[in-house]
Amino acid sequence: MNTIVQQRQLQSLVRQTIIESVQEIFADPDFGMMLSSQTIKQLKKAQKVNPKKLIALKEFSRKN
Repeated sequence: MNTIVQQRQLQSLVRQTIIESVQEIFADPDFGMMLSSQTIKQLKKAQKVNPKKLIALKEFSRKN
């Protein structure tokens, strides 16, 4: 196989791999990430101080 053809195939494979990786990240950027116990405690404390009901972004979008 010609070296130029191999280089183009490799470039195409690398490009496709990068595109797939970026799409996975944007699909679920928090995948596999867990909140630390310290962060969970801080969130719970903040919610007790300001107990407003949280609403989903979809609901917020409809209201505004």
